[in-house]
Amino acid sequence: MSECGTINEARWQAVQKWLRTALVGSVVLTAVAGYVASRWLEGIARSWQRELREAQRKALAKQQVLAALERAQQQLRRAHERWRAIRRQVPERADRPGFFQQLVSLADRCGLALANLAPAGERKRDRYAEFYLKGDATGDYRAVAQFLWHFSRLERAARMTQLTLRREGELYHITFTVAVPYGLARAEQTQQHLKPGT
Repeated sequence: MSECGTINEARWQAVQKWLRTALVGSVVLTAVAGYVASRWLEGIARSWQRELREAQRKALAKQQVLAALERAQQQLRRAHERWRAIRRQVPERADRPGFFQQLVSLADRCGLALANLAPAGERKRDRYAEFYLKGDATGDYRAVAQFLWHFSRLERAARMTQLTLRREGELYHITFTVAVPYGLARAEQTQQHLKPGT
């Protein structure tokens, strides 16, 4: 071989060695870069998964809070309805003439002869007050029973604190005292103090 061929051969071997080194280096570099990139992408994916789980947890917590709020609103609506019903039964003002007329009308409808219906005092309680009416009535057994039954179902709250029944031939004579509550203003004030934030 000639000297020129040997130089070219030596150069060619050097170029091949350099190409092999460059190729191995690029393969190693590509592998390292791929490994680093995959680890970096895995880290990003784990971070996104954590963020997704945290967002899902927060969304679930919000749904639970909203459901609890809805239940609380329903309970509040029911409580307001009950309170309005109580206010109809126990109004703020006594309205003695109105109740007096209601009692007279009830006795008439039942066929009971009402006599001596009169105020019998008043009493203040912790959260309300009561006024009292006393009266006498006469009628047959059916009229007395009907009067007492309808009295127990009046829209306005009232209770008989005393009741005596005496038979006089075919008729029955009753003497009664009725307590009629009113004025829940103090209870409303107490309710205001129990509200959160007041």
